[in-house]
Amino acid sequence: MRVIVLVGLALALGTSDAAAPTEPLRVNVKLVVRITPIDGPTRGVGFTGRVIGRGEHQTTGFSTDDSLCARRLKEIDAAPSITASASPLRSARGLGDIVFTHQRRVDVVVTSVEIDRIRLDVVTDRDDAGRTTREVRHLVLTEGEPHLLDVIEAPVTSAPLAAGAQPCRVASTTLELVASIAESEALEREVLDYDVWLTDHNASGREVTRHLTRDGRQGEQVTYRFQSLRWRLFDLQPTASAPINLDQSISGSIRGRVRADGTIDISLITTRDVAWLWKSAPGTGSTGDGGDKQFSVRPGEPVRIDLPPTRGSAAVPGPDGRLVPLKFDDVFGGHQMSLIVTVTRRL
Repeated sequence: MRVIVLVGLALALGTSDAAAPTEPLRVNVKLVVRITPIDGPTRGVGFTGRVIGRGEHQTTGFSTDDSLCARRLKEIDAAPSITASASPLRSARGLGDIVFTHQRRVDVVVTSVEIDRIRLDVVTDRDDAGRTTREVRHLVLTEGEPHLLDVIEAPVTSAPLAAGAQPCRVASTTLELVASIAESEALEREVLDYDVWLTDHNASGREVTRHLTRDGRQGEQVTYRFQSLRWRLFDLQPTASAPINLDQSISGSIRGRVRADGTIDISLITTRDVAWLWKSAPGTGSTGDGGDKQFSVRPGEPVRIDLPPTRGSAAVPGPDGRLVPLKFDDVFGGHQMSLIVTVTRRL
């Protein structure tokens, strides 16, 4: 059985155990426009999308007027900078003489792709009534999670879009970037089965286990949550006299993707919560930590992921109201918690 150590979130991106892909992964890059009305919920009003590979660009132009009611969104083949001008761009459409005072040009290039971590270089050129700026971001996005690029706010009062029209009631417009892996036609219908064990060994060798199974489509992020592990504080730390129980809950998500050579890329996210409770007042408080890991496996190959020791401290109010200091390094000293993950392709 292969053993992998789960590290903290700050280190996870630099410690992947994934092998180099047999064929380059391509990325579906979307620029999403959302508006927030003054008297309603935020909603999407448009997007552009393109599938690109490493080193390729996706460029989008977006324009809106001061009221944020008139909008124009389009893909652009090239990505020159916006030329500053005292005269804002005017719409070729009807609806009167609309002046697009806010213009954006967003150029995205993929620099690398690793399982579900997508690295992008993003250049945003802004022109607000002739005031131009440029912003460059180097992003690492988790597949499917939106990244906020820009917010444009309307004036306190907005004029009607045209004579006789109702006043525009948009408070703000946002631009979001979303990236996801473009699945190959040959593998997009794959279904993966996940068999996951949680084990905890203490210093005396006693083992406590939990088990669950999940399944998901190719590239789908599947959530999991184990039944919590419960200990009496006295059993963990005999010097403690407070009648407090401690619960450890392990949850997270797993995403798998089959490669053309049959190996499976895995992205595993794990969160650990420690809650303290007593009989008369259950669920009185908690603290937590987490981490993630990316690795590659063969179908049916079990992989053990060792979680780092439970760390931190808390001042826990006991049943009598007094604070009980807990150092989790001492309380859970000698415990090793692990996940054992086996992934198979459903035939």
